[in-house]
Formats: sequence, structure tokens, C-alpha cells
Amino acid sequence: MLESLARIAPRTVVATAPDWTRAIPADEIAAAATKLGLDVEVVPSVPDAVDRARALATPDDSIFVSGSLYVVGEAREHLGCSWDDETTLGGRDSA
Repeated sequence: MLESLARIAPRTVVATAPDWTRAIPADEIAAAATKLGLDVEVVPSVPDAVDRARALATPDDSIFVSGSLYVVGEAREHLGCSWDDETTLGGRDSA
């Protein structure tokens, strides 16, 4: 996943891990991203990582949340998105 992401040259990767016992630690994700030449910040929780990504983003930027469904689920919950609506990060339903 990181190799594919590196090709689009993101400004910053915000590495985190979900609250799940089998999650890859954020430090390991950060080390792999650093080896690919990406700028990385490690943030301890998914909600905090979403907030950090939003703080780093400009109005013209996109934020890409990837990883396991645990990561995506925690991000969606933090943003108040339900699984049965069409809400997206910064999409048509956000104000």
C-alpha cells in the first residue's frame, strides 16, 4: 500500500494504528514510509490522526484514510459517518 501511495507523492503520511490487538504498530508503518522517502508523523490514535491530517491539509488537499477496516471504521466514527449513508471526508454531505 505504501509503495502505491508513494507514487502520488503525498505531502505527509500520518501513521497511526487502530485500537486492535493485531494492528501493526504506527512506528513500523512510519519506518516503512520513511524508507520510501515519505514525510511521516506518528499519531497515537486514529481520531487524533484524522484531526492531525485535517490540520495539515489545505482547502485544495485530499485526505486519504487507508489500512484495515478497523482504521477506516474508527475514522468514520470520529467524523460522525454511519455505514449506511453517503457521507465522505469533505464530500457532498459535509458543510
